[in-house]
Amino acid sequence: MLRAFLAFSVLALVAPLPQVARAADGAGPVSTIALALRLYEEAESQGDALGMAVAVRLAGGIRLRKASHWQQESGRYQGAALTGAKPAPLRVTPDLLVSGAAWSGALLMAEEDEALSDVLYELPPPVLRGGVSQVTAKLEPGRQDIWTMPFPGQSPAEVAVFTAAPASETGEDAKSPPLLLWSVEDGAGGVLCPLRVVAAATCRFTPAENGFYRVVIANPGSGAGAQPGEYLLIAN
Repeated sequence: MLRAFLAFSVLALVAPLPQVARAADGAGPVSTIALALRLYEEAESQGDALGMAVAVRLAGGIRLRKASHWQQESGRYQGAALTGAKPAPLRVTPDLLVSGAAWSGALLMAEEDEALSDVLYELPPPVLRGGVSQVTAKLEPGRQDIWTMPFPGQSPAEVAVFTAAPASETGEDAKSPPLLLWSVEDGAGGVLCPLRVVAAATCRFTPAENGFYRVVIANPGSGAGAQPGEYLLIAN
């Protein structure tokens, strides 16, 4: 019973909150998806059914849509390269996280705890709390993609980029993906979020007025061993 009460209490935290509470917290749909992805992967690796369930509930309130009105420009990357960091490829994508498969995985993991399993089966579907646009692309070594996207003024904007592990590369023989970098600029070239490793953090800002902003994603790899990289870009 104690386990069930704990599960119910934790899952209650991801239920829809009053508008004032959501505004005070400041976490938007992109930050929520980013948190859910990290939480699910960590929980799955540890066999933590409760953590997996919380992650799915978090993501379940976010509507995913294919990016539109974004413009892509590709070219040669001539910027700096960051050293000392390692890529962290996704094993779980947002699409999978909001699918029935991820929830089924949490339920299957919870079968060893009857009380927790009962609580999870009785939970109602999550209520919609926002939406994000997403696009995936492949980036060759020494190249960069610049995505130009509109954001409305006086509304919080969020952007995140993740390294997507190719589906064909799994198991012990899978190669480590390249280290991709990204940054966010305003229309005049001013830096809003400086160059960082993909998946390091979510870029959050509030535009003063309606305008277009640029997300620069780069693969600084060079030489014979350089590899192309796949990435997932999401924004609200």
